[in-house]
Amino acid sequence: MFNKLRNNQCGSVLIMSLVILMILSLLGKFLLDIVFVNSQIAKGYGDGVKAYYNASSGIQYAKKHLQDEWDKINKMSIEHDINTDGHSFTVDIETVNRNSKNIKSTGMFENANRTLISNIERTFFINFELLEEMMEYAILAKNIYFDHTNYSISGKVLYQRNFKNESDIKEPVIYYEPEFLDSIELRTLDSLDIKQYDGENESIELNYGDLYLDYIPHDPYFLIVLEDSNENGNITIQEGVLEKYQDNTLVILAAGKIFVEENNLQSINSEGYTLLYSEERGTGIKLLGDNIAINGSLIAPKGDIVGKNISRLRINNLNLNYSPLYKLETTDFKYHIRRN
Repeated sequence: MFNKLRNNQCGSVLIMSLVILMILSLLGKFLLDIVFVNSQIAKGYGDGVKAYYNASSGIQYAKKHLQDEWDKINKMSIEHDINTDGHSFTVDIETVNRNSKNIKSTGMFENANRTLISNIERTFFINFELLEEMMEYAILAKNIYFDHTNYSISGKVLYQRNFKNESDIKEPVIYYEPEFLDSIELRTLDSLDIKQYDGENESIELNYGDLYLDYIPHDPYFLIVLEDSNENGNITIQEGVLEKYQDNTLVILAAGKIFVEENNLQSINSEGYTLLYSEERGTGIKLLGDNIAINGSLIAPKGDIVGKNISRLRINNLNLNYSPLYKLETTDFKYHIRRN
């Protein structure tokens, strides 16, 4: 009888061992499932972060395209593989108006998608609205005097009273009534808040008094020249500067005269843009030298533009790259989570 009871106890121990083993197995599986789920969550989060940064790269990629070709892009879709490790993005660009576009960028990494939607506004680099209007012209002045015969001007010309030898211009001369130029005088350097630019941006330099420009330190480079206590505020662009830095964008706003010494561009189709603006009431811009070529605009709404002893002069305002004169700002930003 004792042996029979002992055999029964052995059987119950075996059953209990199997039950405990089953419980441990289920617990192990449960723990493994938790570890697997957590690893998947961690991987999904990591993939999502990577997809988010890919989408952000798409926004910057689109902004770079828009900075270079804003006016050419009305609606565009771009697919781009960042590398061979599965990082990629797609970008859709739509035009809202002349100075506004929407960008939708979807970044992808493995099974994770992240979408960023941004509105991009284009604004003039320096808050001087009149320049945006003026840079449409090759020449704008009250009077234009060139004492040579070999010259060509491509682009719009605006003058108020006199233009010597105007029949030599390639493009038709555009003439406006005096009231137009008189109204310009109300919106010139006097309305420009100089303080907001002083030291704010390294591309903008503020100078008081006469200045000789022998190199262009930044691209784009905005130079504001105001009068000092002795009423000196002239600038001389020395010989060869425009030729050496022909791919740079140069904007000069001067209270006094602007002298352009001999500057012969090797290529009239260089990427740079030159805008020279003088508020001098006499000779605002004076060209000095044998051979001068300028891409851009000569603006002297209060005075005259004069060329002296120049055997060949070329002024071109057509098909220029205006993009450095603008900056792109993100005005609206939305973040959408998407998964396949």
